[in-house]
Amino acid sequence: MSCSVKYRGTVVHWNTERGFGFVQRDTDQREIFVHISEVDEAYESLVLGQRIEFEIAESERKPGHPKCVNVDVV
Repeated sequence: MSCSVKYRGTVVHWNTERGFGFVQRDTDQREIFVHISEVDEAYESLVLGQRIEFEIAESERKPGHPKCVNVDVV
């Protein structure tokens, strides 16, 4: 499921203590998991409403479920 297509979306849920949340993709409003380890190292956290650009890959922990990778804040 990994590809180099870049998507844009908005952070709709973020748990600062645990370093993860969900982003709503612009193209279809689907919510996709995002972890802080995939975010540009200049950022220590994301915030609700923040716009990001990302690629999608299959989750290792939940096969068949997508996750955001190579995340950039826009």
